[in-house]
Amino acid sequence: MYAVAADVAGPPEGVRTGLPPAPACYTSALVEGTARRTDHALAHARRGVETARQEGNKVFLSRNLFALGHLLLALGHPKEALESLEEVRALDGLQQVRDPSVLRWHPELAEALVALGRLDQAQDLLEDTRRTATDLGRDTALPPLERVQALLDAACGDYDTAAQRLTDAADRLRHLPLERGRTLRALSHTERRGRRRASARTAAQNAVALFTAHQAHPGAETAAHTLGRLEAVPAGTNRCPRLTSAEQRCAELAAAGASNRDIATALTISVKTVEATLPRVYRKVGLHSRVQLAPHRHPGT
Repeated sequence: MYAVAADVAGPPEGVRTGLPPAPACYTSALVEGTARRTDHALAHARRGVETARQEGNKVFLSRNLFALGHLLLALGHPKEALESLEEVRALDGLQQVRDPSVLRWHPELAEALVALGRLDQAQDLLEDTRRTATDLGRDTALPPLERVQALLDAACGDYDTAAQRLTDAADRLRHLPLERGRTLRALSHTERRGRRRASARTAAQNAVALFTAHQAHPGAETAAHTLGRLEAVPAGTNRCPRLTSAEQRCAELAAAGASNRDIATALTISVKTVEATLPRVYRKVGLHSRVQLAPHRHPGT
């Protein structure tokens, strides 16, 4: 799938190989958003929405709006994401699409509602979608709903229930590694809010490793940032935070097993920059190789 991604300065790869513009933009948005750069992905999704509107293509209007909403949510813009995802819901209604496994906008919309504090609406959507998925036998649609239900639990202050729900959902998402990575990242945030830093670190480490293994560089970078916040030195300790933010992010990815090329792609820098940064990290923390990074970074809670 990665082969169809294209630079935003030119037409999507699918256009050059004969795929219609709206489907090509949708595919490129998914590829760029998962594996490369979210700014390019947003441009593809927006182009896909515009093209699908012009063509009257409701199927790929829904898909490009879904991609746009997903990306906006990932970038921390729930209000804008909500607008796109609400339109997807309306289009599904017009096309009488009931199956929540066809285009999985339901957890994305519910998450946007949670982020905006519209908790009752989020709960209603989750319950309705869960009921429909169960009636249709679409069990694979349920774990992502559990992730958002956990976010709702956490928003209500029930961190223990949220953490258990996320742990169970992550176990059920082994067939969907990127969704599992999102769930582990949510688990890390929840455990941190519940003041369980060791568990939060473990979840973040697992998320970084999972995203990196599947070359999902934007996800790996976000999870590494989460992990970096957990590694912040508490006041009154004798550890000296000598790494810059760029060095810290590079070290997080290296410790999680990312190659120099993977790190370069995730951080949008050159491989040569990574090769220069890692030795500097080793010198600062008194180590000699990336193999020693993981135990050095986790001396205890």
